[in-house]
Amino acid sequence: MNWDTSFIDTSKDFDALKSAVNIAITHGIEVSLYNFPLCSVPEPYRRLTPSTISDWKRKYLDVCETCNSRDACGGFFEWCKHSEGFGEISPL
Repeated sequence: MNWDTSFIDTSKDFDALKSAVNIAITHGIEVSLYNFPLCSVPEPYRRLTPSTISDWKRKYLDVCETCNSRDACGGFFEWCKHSEGFGEISPL
């Protein structure tokens, strides 16, 4: 409902999240980035992205067909529209 005002495309701009994650880690806080496709997060932070989307809610986009990390990736929510989502994703 509030997609246009609440969605942040981390595939294009990870800086704000990166700062928050780094601060948390520096202070000894365990960090997990839930519901993030691996390709939407820079490589050093992918270890923090568990596959958390339930099978029945998960889908993969056409661009995921050739991805080598698909088995480890949580994918996208079934209702995610690629045209309204991550703009700079590509297979890993």
